[in-house]
Amino acid sequence: MEKKRRQAELEAARPAVEIPVATQYFNKLADEEKQRKAALEAARPSDEIPIATKYFNEIAEAEKRRKAELEAARTDDEVPIATRYFNAIAEEEKRMKAERDAVQAAAPMPVAMQHFSK
Repeated sequence: MEKKRRQAELEAARPAVEIPVATQYFNKLADEEKQRKAALEAARPSDEIPIATKYFNEIAEAEKRRKAELEAARTDDEVPIATRYFNAIAEEEKRMKAERDAVQAAAPMPVAMQHFSK
């Protein structure tokens, strides 16, 4: 919390730097060129894609499908004990935080208590 606040203060204190017009122009040209190349690549017929690229793309897709199937078929018994333990702790912390937030929303703490409870 304190780190985020300090980071926000540093960002606010940092002077705004204007990018020169020429740099903006060339950045814009580069972005347009990237978009044009991406559009050409997307519109390229599949018979022009190199055989090796097709092969490895197919392998990658098959691996993704296989992993998704294994993950979907996984039961709670197959999950390691440590994973179950830490997931339970995380769920309990989420529940406790939600309860604390609900209590704080109903009755906010005095400023002095907020200061010393951080």
